[in-house]
Amino acid sequence: MADIKDKQYSLLKENLENLGKGAKKHQNNPDPEHPLPSNLTEKRYTETNEKLTTAWTEAQEALKVKNEKFDTLKEVFKKSEGIYNTDVHTIKGIFTIYSETLRDFGIQPEKKRPGRTPKKP
Repeated sequence: MADIKDKQYSLLKENLENLGKGAKKHQNNPDPEHPLPSNLTEKRYTETNEKLTTAWTEAQEALKVKNEKFDTLKEVFKKSEGIYNTDVHTIKGIFTIYSETLRDFGIQPEKKRPGRTPKKP
């Protein structure tokens, strides 16, 4: 969870449990000066907490699967990169690094650079 940290999740879960305990404790003791609205019930907080826990668990499992998939991708990518580099090296060895035939393989041939001319005596 890139945006929601374990600590935030645990804190919210605990806070919902505390609201549920408080709602349960005060639902049968109506205080005329401070009445609780009818929607503040233990059931509401329990259901919300259960939904939160389910969503968190599913997200954690999805994250684990995603990480496994990316690990597989990295492994396949590394092997594919090795095959590519080895084969490019082989092809350059066969045709030389200056050959225009390399373009048929999508490889840019190197340019021949003029060498130094020896100084005249």
